[in-house]
Amino acid sequence: ADTGQLQEFLKLNDISAMMAGAYLKAEGSEKTQASYVSTLSNYVAKLATNENICYVLTGNDFDFNLIDPEHPKLFAISNNYATESVISPVIAMVMSIASRSFSMENRVPFVFILDEMTTFKVRDFEKLPSVLREYGAAFLLLTQSGAKLEKLYSKLDRSSIEANFGNIFLGRTQDVEALKYYPLFFG
Repeated sequence: ADTGQLQEFLKLNDISAMMAGAYLKAEGSEKTQASYVSTLSNYVAKLATNENICYVLTGNDFDFNLIDPEHPKLFAISNNYATESVISPVIAMVMSIASRSFSMENRVPFVFILDEMTTFKVRDFEKLPSVLREYGAAFLLLTQSGAKLEKLYSKLDRSSIEANFGNIFLGRTQDVEALKYYPLFFG
């Protein structure tokens, strides 16, 4: 697509127009726009050349209905430190899509096991445990430190997340702040 077609495409949706605001405001400056496209292309290339990501996202051999009682599934997603910045948005997107596939008719118990969940951020995650509980979904969140959760979301979101988890297992730590925080769980 040429520059004009790309601009028209981005302007079709308010959200895409806002997200591409810098590119759109650089209209008339071909060098600036080329710089934005080049930077974006580098990120897209990392996704497009990763065979594992492309296989999952482009294939039609996987039915994403995770709560189908006729065809139960175990769907595992793993992050990788070396490609974390590239894979994390994909993981968050898949998690967001999966969380929206539930309905009141759901009869399949489902669990989200999120090991090292602080390596990716799911938009509005603090709402999911309480909302999806009604649909038969459970959450197991593992992290080395509550502070990581607080850094990724916020102090209030961390509090909301912890309040919506029925059980919290605390392990040995050398984190001074965590040591101050742990006794508060026991009153």
